[in-house]
Amino acid sequence: MPAPLRSLPPQTKKRKLAHTSSVVSEIKQLEDELSSAIKSNASLNKVADLLELIVGPRGEALQPQELSKGIYSLYRVFTLVIASGKLSIQGEGAAKAVKTWLWERLNGYTDFLVLLMKDEEKVIRVSALQILFSLQKHLSSAQTAAATATDGASTSRPEFHLSHFRKVVSGLLLCPSRSGSSDGVIDADVLDTFDETWFSVYDDIRWFFLRESVGVLEKAPATASKNLLSILERLNTFPTDKEELNSWWVAELGAKPPKPKKTSANEDSDDDDEPTPNAEEEDDWRKFFDEPAPTDSKKAPSARLHKLTVHQSLHTLASHRAVFTRAWLGLLPRLTDASAAVRALNVMHRGVLPHLTRAVLVMDWIAGWVDGGGSVGLLA
Repeated sequence: MPAPLRSLPPQTKKRKLAHTSSVVSEIKQLEDELSSAIKSNASLNKVADLLELIVGPRGEALQPQELSKGIYSLYRVFTLVIASGKLSIQGEGAAKAVKTWLWERLNGYTDFLVLLMKDEEKVIRVSALQILFSLQKHLSSAQTAAATATDGASTSRPEFHLSHFRKVVSGLLLCPSRSGSSDGVIDADVLDTFDETWFSVYDDIRWFFLRESVGVLEKAPATASKNLLSILERLNTFPTDKEELNSWWVAELGAKPPKPKKTSANEDSDDDDEPTPNAEEEDDWRKFFDEPAPTDSKKAPSARLHKLTVHQSLHTLASHRAVFTRAWLGLLPRLTDASAAVRALNVMHRGVLPHLTRAVLVMDWIAGWVDGGGSVGLLA
């Protein structure tokens, strides 16, 4: 009896394997050509080809392993572009046009990574988050280097690439997806990785995330508030002494900022290391968290929070407490269902109240649940 004919599934599998091999080879070839072009200052038009293969319509048919190779290939290409200074080059005409074009391509890539944080595959979700944070470091360092080259080392300050980070914060809280049908809930593996690798580890990441999250909530659905609660309730450590502000994802931010201008001739020596005010980067919301000016001039603070630069704020314990307080004050009124309120109340006394600028600021919210009675009121 003749051997039975092969069924269609194995044939399909062979075609898939062949397709995978072809796509991976194409990705590698484009990356190699672009790496050479960056080093030789040649045309980078093939960045668009690589993006089309991964991010464009062709990318929708990629298998997870192909997609993984693709996003890492793009990462390596863009880190070379960033390191080359092509994104910060000064000038008009062709140079400006090339810079604008490269930024558009990079922004398309980062927007795609944000969507991948809700991919069906865990490895893709976590990889996207890791790449976004690695790009944050590269972009911030490049921005600092560009500012130093323009302004001089004596006047420039370390930079944190804010527009990129805002995309990351928005992705973590809003959780958009490629399909457009996301449930809006942050996945557990993304949450764990963000908290354990960055949020609970690095002082600069925690400070910027707390500051930027409030703005995202203002026009966001209820799921964003619950995502922020999921992140905040995992924060198991918070600095209680200025010396504990010593961990920086963007290394340049760890440099000691300038000292403050003295507001009183009788300040004690403990204030000598406080940062200097700088009116150019005033942030008015911080005025709300400034302590009332003391009547005893011997205890007057050396600088008000709203007068500090970002760099100075990062090295000031009171500023970390201020952004922490503001995040909670922005979140609590949006927790309108009992289950979310219970979660917030469970961490309130243990990990929130001790670090607020003034605990009385959340008492209205707590009192509202007490007045409502029931089990939540009892817990409050």
